[in-house]
Amino acid sequence: MHFQDIYEKREAYVEKLRNVEASSLEDEPLNIDSVLETLRRQYPWAEGWEKVVGDELVPALTRLLAELSMVGITTVKQLISFVQKWTPQTTEWSKETYAEAVPKRKPADPFARFYDWQDKTGQYYTPMGHVMTALKKEFPQSRSDATAKR
Repeated sequence: MHFQDIYEKREAYVEKLRNVEASSLEDEPLNIDSVLETLRRQYPWAEGWEKVVGDELVPALTRLLAELSMVGITTVKQLISFVQKWTPQTTEWSKETYAEAVPKRKPADPFARFYDWQDKTGQYYTPMGHVMTALKKEFPQSRSDATAKR
């Protein structure tokens, strides 16, 4: 019964995140659910990216959350500000990388599951990729040894 209570509370929290105005989320601390909802709102063109990432979604969001925390980005408001600051650059880089990658594609590529999504969006990076790329550019010295190797 205890696990059911936790599950129901989390589901109610996620539902609240999805249904409130963006301004109501600004002071929300970052966690996996608030980061995911913020990325959905900041990158509406990227619909379907979570499904393409698949089983790697939670581990990838956990790594992203750790990177954000390491550089002091701990609230939804801070994340939105950071994303908006870097979106023009990361969008351009993502489009350029997509254009360069298309001719080199191979069906056996472990990232082949992304091809349809990339073709639909014209972007190489998922929303998480946009944020990670911006973090690498703005905070090159702040990256942890574990994540810097990825």
